[in-house]
Amino acid sequence: RTVFKSPIIVAYVLNKILKPYGELISDGYSTTQKDITNIFNRSVCFDVYFENSDYVIDLEFSKYPGDVSIKRARYYSSALDALDLPKNEPYPNMRTSYVIFIVNGPILPKQSFIERIEGFSTEKALPIKGNARYIVFVDTSQCDNSELGRMIHDLNCADPDHMQDPVLRKVMRDLKNSKEDETMLVKDMMRIFNEEFKSQIEYERNLALQEGMKEGKKEGMKEGKKEGMKESKEKGSKKTAKSVLEMFDSGKSPE
Repeated sequence: RTVFKSPIIVAYVLNKILKPYGELISDGYSTTQKDITNIFNRSVCFDVYFENSDYVIDLEFSKYPGDVSIKRARYYSSALDALDLPKNEPYPNMRTSYVIFIVNGPILPKQSFIERIEGFSTEKALPIKGNARYIVFVDTSQCDNSELGRMIHDLNCADPDHMQDPVLRKVMRDLKNSKEDETMLVKDMMRIFNEEFKSQIEYERNLALQEGMKEGKKEGMKEGKKEGMKESKEKGSKKTAKSVLEMFDSGKSPE
């Protein structure tokens, strides 16, 4: 999924998938493994999340059709819509949403290579841009020699030399050859980890030190009280043990 960290590449792939439906996806923002936390119900994690001024899109990959269902797609679509509308944002500002599952097998009965379901759309009755929600299933087991079929083949191909799409082939080849960049990335991750680790160790050390000082202070006061009482008795002081304790509690030293 490294290739999908580039919004341009994500937009390129999405345009290939959605071209049969007349969609045109411009550049935007993308990220991988986007967690959507739901404190009351089930949370989700989007494999590839993409958004621009007109669309919010979740791109999912699965090798096993049994892991995917229409109801799962429906839930992901709802999570995508909820994410699209921040607090106090007007409802008309919602964008067109797509949840796209690329699966190695059919999900729908008699499914063709690619199928689109309209989750909700009133565009015919009320033509407002963005007032639509779609679910798309792509069955990679039915890949053909079409433009989309060749691209889907490349997304499941580990060797850039065997890829057919010129853009994906170049991107994957560059990623494969960028060992130096990969090494720098690992070093940066280790540096961040070490800094956080050292910070945690320092915090725990200071905490232990504070606890030790508190315990030492308590023990010191106890020993001081004992010594003071012993000394007062040896000198024949007329002060009672109670008065000595009161002086120690007040921070004074017995005469």
